[in-house]
Amino acid sequence: MAGSCFWCGRRSLLELAVFTAPAPGEKIMGIDVATYSRRLLRCLSCGHIANRHRYERILSKGYANEYRSAAYGKNLRKRFEKIRSLPLADSDNQQRVAFLTSWMHSKDSGSPQDLLDIGSGTGVFVAEMRDLGWKIAATDVDPISTDHVKSVAAADVATGPFLEILDVNLPGDPPYFLITMNKVLEHVSPKVALAMLRRVLGLLDKNGWLYIELPDGEAALEHGGVERQEFYLEHFGVFSVASTALMIHRAGGILYFVERIKEPSGKYTIRGLVKNQFLEIA
Repeated sequence: MAGSCFWCGRRSLLELAVFTAPAPGEKIMGIDVATYSRRLLRCLSCGHIANRHRYERILSKGYANEYRSAAYGKNLRKRFEKIRSLPLADSDNQQRVAFLTSWMHSKDSGSPQDLLDIGSGTGVFVAEMRDLGWKIAATDVDPISTDHVKSVAAADVATGPFLEILDVNLPGDPPYFLITMNKVLEHVSPKVALAMLRRVLGLLDKNGWLYIELPDGEAALEHGGVERQEFYLEHFGVFSVASTALMIHRAGGILYFVERIKEPSGKYTIRGLVKNQFLEIA
């Protein structure tokens, strides 16, 4: 029995694919290829696509060391400089910055303030935001990544899983005006994603915004199928607009804006801007 969808609760899961070997380009991060096994299940109600496997513990360890090399190469600074040199038309990060800057100005919130970036990776995004005057705080599970981001974006950083950092030492000066989670929540189990979102929303100031990006499973299926990178092993969930809205609602947020885009890199992405509903009521 496939069970029920975590986000809508319906028992309407369709098996899309069974994998007994890695897809081309997939990051394995310590998994024994000889025992590789996973299933993709799509909810016929909300459209969410779940990656079912038994590798959560292995993957969580891999993000602290192996993922960076697999995703960005061994020289993080070189990769940072290469990505940052891309023109606007070819840059996911620059287009993200342009979108957020336009959004903030449209809400009369254009003045740079405190930004917390969760899962800072290469640091290109926060370096661009820092150049616009934002005060940067950042977290990542990989200590090499956080050291790098501290250097390139003058960021106050913390290293480790976000829910553990919360109980020890948050970077910067919370609450924050803007919190960003760019391609983060798909890398953790649904239960952890929900717990993270609830805590993140509690870190916003009364006028603050949460910005999220998630892989768009509906578009990826339509334009390439189940071997696209959106469906790789490391993505526990591949979202629809409906499952994105359900997740935000369950976490206590209000989804003010959502859209589906194709990024210059070719990724199909859902992006949204979220408020804390309890701060809105207050």
